[in-house]
Amino acid sequence: MHKLIASVRKEFLLLLHDLPGVIILFLMPLILLVVITYAQYSAIQASKESKSKILFVNLSKSELSGSIRKSLKENHLFTLTDSLKKAPVTENSSLDLVSRGKYPVAIVIFPGDSLIRVILDPALPKVYMQSLVSSLNYFIKNAQSSITLRQMISVMTGPASEFIENSIEKSLKSRAPIRESYEVTGTSEIKPSAVQNNVPGFILFAMFFIVIPLSGSMVTEKNSGSYVRIRTLPVDYSTFLSGKVIVYLLICIVQCILMLMAGVWLLESIFHLPSFQPGNHYILLAVITIASSLAAIGFGLIVGSLATTHGQAALFGSILIITLGVLSGTFFPIYLFPKGLQVISHLSPICWGIDSYLNAFLTDVNFSTLFINIVLLLLFFIFAMIFSIFIFVKKN
Repeated sequence: MHKLIASVRKEFLLLLHDLPGVIILFLMPLILLVVITYAQYSAIQASKESKSKILFVNLSKSELSGSIRKSLKENHLFTLTDSLKKAPVTENSSLDLVSRGKYPVAIVIFPGDSLIRVILDPALPKVYMQSLVSSLNYFIKNAQSSITLRQMISVMTGPASEFIENSIEKSLKSRAPIRESYEVTGTSEIKPSAVQNNVPGFILFAMFFIVIPLSGSMVTEKNSGSYVRIRTLPVDYSTFLSGKVIVYLLICIVQCILMLMAGVWLLESIFHLPSFQPGNHYILLAVITIASSLAAIGFGLIVGSLATTHGQAALFGSILIITLGVLSGTFFPIYLFPKGLQVISHLSPICWGIDSYLNAFLTDVNFSTLFINIVLLLLFFIFAMIFSIFIFVKKN
């Protein structure tokens, strides 16, 4: 027991000798969380406030074209333009403006409602183009259906016409409301958001970021001869390694708490973003945190056992963490990736930890639901311990 305490004390002293590095270890993931979350919310807010500009060319002057114009003009999604410099927009001028990228889309309604032409800028992103076309088709079809229905009612006389109008009005008033709903966790309803998705990702990123100081300490002990001197004492390798595991497990737990505190209080009070809601699965969160922390420590031990210089440890460690972070959903949701990358993403221990946190924060889960992910994290730690022991002892 005294040997283990001495090993833990040694690791704390090594960390204190590099105090700026320890500060960066805690601050960098926190800054990334704030900056990326704030940028995402700014982009989302800008997209909500921006309207698609539409050129409207009305060559028909009919009831249908008037109804389409009114629907598009009153809708908050579009900004309708039917005149430029106090002159009506023509078909040729609309073609020119769209082709030069001045407007994303133009609608031309030909005389007699014989044709409704939607002119699109070919340089538009495909997803935005499809969304725009779907929205315009909805408004145009809705106006056409409304005109057709009114025309049918207008040819009827007497009680039949009045009955149909009353029935339509009654049906419209009795439509069921559309309400957003999300899976309930415990007694509170947690709405998915950028904050709810980013905090778990950056908790894992912060944990795995310990690869740099952990691998660096192992390289220092190998190159300075400290490990050889320790081995001359009656200290086995498991005690030597257990000291590192205990110290960095505490660091990972502190990082997790800091990131949760930032999500719950910092983002809302300073940056006026929605507050993070951790749910009420506290015991499950503790299990996920310990399992994820051990996996991060195991990853650091692998890099430290393979690296021979500080440069290698810092370079390989940082590149691997950023790469795994991107692939595992820290910066972007995995569902945006191609299918092949999604398969690769689910092979990463960072992804197992993020999935576990997301399920615990956003859904009503229990231990059995996350059992596989937790076991995978622990198995990765055991494999890393065995591998690092084999490599480290073989090299020294």
